[in-house]
Amino acid sequence: MLIFINHRKKVPMSHHFEQATEQSERQQCHGQALLPSYFKQATDDGVIFCMRGPMNQNVIEMLEHVLKKRAVQEHGDHNKSIRVFSVFVEQVQNIIRYSEERVQLSDEGGEAGVGMVMVGYRQGAFYVSCGNLIKEGDQPRLQQQLLLLRGMDKDQLRAYFKERGRSPAPAGSKGAGLGLIEIVRRATSFDYFFTPWQGGLMLFTLQVSI
Repeated sequence: MLIFINHRKKVPMSHHFEQATEQSERQQCHGQALLPSYFKQATDDGVIFCMRGPMNQNVIEMLEHVLKKRAVQEHGDHNKSIRVFSVFVEQVQNIIRYSEERVQLSDEGGEAGVGMVMVGYRQGAFYVSCGNLIKEGDQPRLQQQLLLLRGMDKDQLRAYFKERGRSPAPAGSKGAGLGLIEIVRRATSFDYFFTPWQGGLMLFTLQVSI
């Protein structure tokens, strides 16, 4: 978004002050304010919280009280607040485990996965949307898993969760995939997107309505 200055009638001033003011206005006119466009979009989308950066357990603990309280305020339903927070936790855990973008927090803090998480409320429902970078080669396996889960009803998801809990982790996975199953079990609906990125990577986005 460009910032435009409304030029009003000027009162008499010194020549040097007028030159400095005009130079300042030209600089502002050619500047770009990033926040207003993000702010408007977030307002339109009913965003409660949005963060892009390293994800670790501290992020989860920091937002637990805020998200649970806001969910109760919006819906008056304590059970729904638990579901919203549970989906948020699983989504952030997926970023922590699987994001290809990594940073070293500190010598003692260990490594963290980098991603983006957004929680909002619109059209009478909460949503949790997360995104992180994955390898292009991981897309087919992940997409196949998501298609499988989309075709299951609640009873099938419950049975599949128990089955996977007793089975070894799939090849290339850092777990049994229970987090993804748990997200779908708690969701009323979900969508996913794979966006080509540079360096042989893709941006994987999972958007869950609750």
